[in-house]
Amino acid sequence: MSDTHGAPETAHDPKMASEYIKGLRGRVEEVLSKIDVVESIGKDAKDASVVRDRLNAYIGALESLYTEASSLHGDEVEVPLEVVQYVDDGGNPDECMRHIMSAVLRESQRIHGKKHAIEVFEENSHP
Repeated sequence: MSDTHGAPETAHDPKMASEYIKGLRGRVEEVLSKIDVVESIGKDAKDASVVRDRLNAYIGALESLYTEASSLHGDEVEVPLEVVQYVDDGGNPDECMRHIMSAVLRESQRIHGKKHAIEVFEENSHP
């Protein structure tokens, strides 16, 4: 049983979910192996067709992984760049989200204050 994107109905069948995760892991390993192949291009590529074939294999593996991973939720999950950079720098993503949410709350309060000030100004400027 799968949805329109081919992802298993994981909420109903943990065994299918486990198999699906194993499949994704296999796709990731395939991409990693293709990276090794692409990195070796400069060492032993004698003609353009070898380079093209290796790059096409790498791109194909990435496309396959992207398609498979996208089917997990049916929609793409967008992670804010700030969070990715914070995690890359060794930070905790939950802590980063707390900082972002705090900044959003401060900005929201500031805007609410401006809105209130404009409303008071408008009330006082009309006789």
